[in-house]
Amino acid sequence: MYSNAFFPKTNYRFVFSHTERIFITNLSVMKKITLLAFLICVCIPGISQSINELKKIFDYDKGEYLDYRELSIKDTTQGTIHFIVFSSVNGLKVTANLIIPHQQLHEFPVVIFLNDGSQSKDEFLPQALALAANAIASLLIDALPARPDLFRVNYHNFAEPIKDFNAFRQAVLDIRRSIDLLEQHPSIDRNRIAFIGNGDGALTGSIVSGIETRISGYIFMFSNSCYSCDLKNSNNPIFSKARNDLTSEQINHYESVIKPLNPDNYLPHHRNTLIFFQFAQNDPYFDESTAKSIIQLTKDPKSYKFYKTTNSGLLLFQESIADQKKWLKEHL
Repeated sequence: MYSNAFFPKTNYRFVFSHTERIFITNLSVMKKITLLAFLICVCIPGISQSINELKKIFDYDKGEYLDYRELSIKDTTQGTIHFIVFSSVNGLKVTANLIIPHQQLHEFPVVIFLNDGSQSKDEFLPQALALAANAIASLLIDALPARPDLFRVNYHNFAEPIKDFNAFRQAVLDIRRSIDLLEQHPSIDRNRIAFIGNGDGALTGSIVSGIETRISGYIFMFSNSCYSCDLKNSNNPIFSKARNDLTSEQINHYESVIKPLNPDNYLPHHRNTLIFFQFAQNDPYFDESTAKSIIQLTKDPKSYKFYKTTNSGLLLFQESIADQKKWLKEHL
């Protein structure tokens, strides 16, 4: 389908046309109407949505052109880093690094990495290069708040929950488009795709696990329990400040709008894929009881481990990284 999606190894300037800029701010009217109708339903108390109905939130046109471009290439001893950009949905672009190992294999298994909020994808780079040395490719995606200005979408719009709903939905669709890209890449084994998410990236991945069939395994580093309940319950300064700034009606409205995106709607319905949870024992904003509730609601097959570090340390903690590498070797 996307036989012309992969350009020759040529550098491209990161420049977008006037038409592309207009399209970003003018989404399809029908898409807006459909989403609005769904939100009206889910926000009415007493109405619950089945997993099949929730999946419709993340419908998109798989035939839309990917417009894959290489901005630059850097060679390392472990593999080649391709700095790329490609089209997602709603006129947005995904900026990412695609790392292809040097080994002479026809196709490589691949791991999609998504970091927390505005944290840089480069925090995963040492890990991805270590995987490349073991013949595993990686796609490191910029989270929406970490992208160039034209395509940046911020989280934590507490007074306007529809903005957060759209942003979190977009993050999921970006992962689905990334899978579309990897399936068409000549160096990637489309049947061996895994996902590693940290913080918001883990929340995004938990949704993907309930709607996608093309990912064979997930590693989640949770640092918050759900999109809607954190505003009410988390002692993270971001959420506690928001509680002081908002009325109780605004907080309840935010919860009702965002609730369809909570992990507990999706983790019980993952497609018998393998899930490995990694938790930080010393996370000040995420306690062990919350972690255990997430483990309990997730159906098998699953495994988990607690580490004696903080969540920010978990990302770079040598024991957790070693366990990820071991898990990927065994299951990918």
